[in-house]
This record gives sequence, structure tokens and C-alpha cells, in this order.
Amino acid sequence: PSLLSSSCQSYDLLLHSLSCPLALVILLFFFLMIRRPPRSTLSSSSAASDVYKRQEYGELCYVAMSSVYQGSRKGAREMAALARKARDVIAGSKRVLIQADPPVTTRSSGVGMALARTANLVEQAAHLHASGRDITVMVGGAAGVGRQILETQNFTGQPKELPIPSRPINLVQPYPQAELENPTQGDLAALGIQNMTSVYDSMFKVYGIRSGHLQVSNSDINSGNAIAAINGLRRIRAIPVLASGVCDDEQTIAGVGSESQDCAAAVLAETLGCDLLVLLSEAGGAYTADPAAPEAAIIPVVNHQMDQLWIHDGLEAKLAAAQYAMSKGVPTVIADGFQWRSILDVVEGKECGTVFMDIQ
Repeated sequence: PSLLSSSCQSYDLLLHSLSCPLALVILLFFFLMIRRPPRSTLSSSSAASDVYKRQEYGELCYVAMSSVYQGSRKGAREMAALARKARDVIAGSKRVLIQADPPVTTRSSGVGMALARTANLVEQAAHLHASGRDITVMVGGAAGVGRQILETQNFTGQPKELPIPSRPINLVQPYPQAELENPTQGDLAALGIQNMTSVYDSMFKVYGIRSGHLQVSNSDINSGNAIAAINGLRRIRAIPVLASGVCDDEQTIAGVGSESQDCAAAVLAETLGCDLLVLLSEAGGAYTADPAAPEAAIIPVVNHQMDQLWIHDGLEAKLAAAQYAMSKGVPTVIADGFQWRSILDVVEGKECGTVFMDIQ
């Protein structure tokens, strides 16, 4: 009887506890903790196995998996601390090379300049230059401007009047026709590069800043003449704007391919002694997985111990360039060129893109 009485009392106590909302919350919490599978049972293809998202000091830290920081709370703290340390170093940068991919400064149609994004880039470069920093800008997009010239200006047919009416001259017969079908990227860049650089010159003048423009190929950008011209512009406090054309041949400079502006910029940053290289593109940084996968997240910091990096298709050269610059002691950031004032965010040490720095 005493056992039955004790059981009845425990049952009454349980019913009374369940009537309390706080008790319900506590019981539900313990139930969920019991039902939660251990971390080791998570599928290797799940989002949790690639990246953990957790709140720490009021800040959401995206922690990428790597061979060094494999799956522990301690590893998550170390990765977040490493990213903060790297961004603190970047915040002291005084000599910066900014490289912008053609899609950043070209309209989505591939024809003409994206003036709003171009103005955003120029304004940030002017702001950093005015603060006393040494800024060099390397841009593409001349081919898009050249294509716009082809599509909007009439190059076909005989002219109705010659430029000097008082000096008539026989026209060549048959009259030559422009070959507008399938022009090469190099032809388009040569046609548009002068118009493009004039836009940059006008925009920098709005802020009262001098700019000098060099038109060089990717493979020649590290030549002695180009370096001398860049250093000359820096000495007179003018911003060098490097309008690099297209290099169709697979040449190399300093052991890396020169067919991409990214690699050319990485080599140039080392030669100029830059303490920061900013690579602007459509990609927001390096990712933990294929950017198209739902579990993919941006890696905040990469050092020489990390591997298995991903980026958008067609931008693989950007990873190679960032890793090359890192190996030469130049901190590099891959950032979103479409994001408002992303360059300032990078230089100020804010969370933006992926930092490539050999830091421990």
C-alpha cells in the first residue's frame, strides 16, 4: 500500500508540473537533446558536415571545414579568431592593388560599360587615395566598349561626303567593307580601350585626382617599362589605371598563366611591393563546396594548410592567383565586385570576401 501511495503521489506531482509552462519547456528541451543524433552520425554530404553556423559574441560566424580545423567547437573558435586576426592585419594596408574583372565594369549584356559599378569602384579608389594610401587600379572591359562602338557607329557603306569637301578624290573600288562578324576579343579591346580609359579619367577628375593610363597586355604588364611607368605615376601621386587587354596566347609570367588578369595582377602586386591585393569579381569569395550547392558557404580565411576550395565556374584562375600572391607574402582578398563599397569594407578589415593570408 505504501508503494502504491508513493506512486500516486509521484503521478500527481508530474501532472502538476506539466501544468506549469516553464516545466513544459524544460521537458521539451531534454526530449530534443535525447533525440538529437551525435555529430559523428551526420552524413558527410550534409550541410552540417561542411560548415557549422553558430552565434558567438552576437556575431554569426561561418566556419569552413578543412583538414586542420576538422569538426569541433574549438576548431570553430580558432577559425573565427584566425579570420579576425587576418582582417586586423589588412586594416593597416597602405599600398593596395585593385583588380576588377570585366563583368564587374561591363553591362550584363556584354555591351558597354556598367557606369554605376564603375563609378562605385572609382569613388572607393579615390577615397583611399585621398586618405594617403598608394592605390593602383587594374581593369578590364575594353572589349565590351569596343563591341558597343561596333553596334552603334556606322562603319559600312560609302560616305556621302569626304572630310575635306574642297579636295575631291576618287573612291577606291570596290569600296572596302567592315568585317563585323565574329571579331576577336583582342580586336574589340583595341577598339574600345581608349574610350574606356577616357571614362575613368573623367570620373577621377570629379574628385580632383590625377590618373595615368597604361595600355598593356597581360603578358607585358610585369615588364621593366610598365613597372617604371607605374612607379613614375605613383611618385607624382597619380593613380595608375592599367587597362589590360586580352592575351590570347598561353604565356606565363613568373610561372603563372598570363591569360587571366587575376594572375597578372598577382605577379604585379608582388613586384610593386603591395601589402594588399583585392580581386573583384562575380564571386563573393572562396567556398566550402560548389557555390550552386545549398550547403556552400564563403570561407572567411585561407592559409597554406587549407585545400578543397571552390569558386564559380570560369573563375578558377582567381583561386590560383590568390594562392600565388599569398605564397609571395601579399595578403589577397577575393570579394564581390557587385557589392556596394566592398573595397572599403576589405581595407577597413570588415567581414567581406575570403582572405588569403599565410597566418597562424
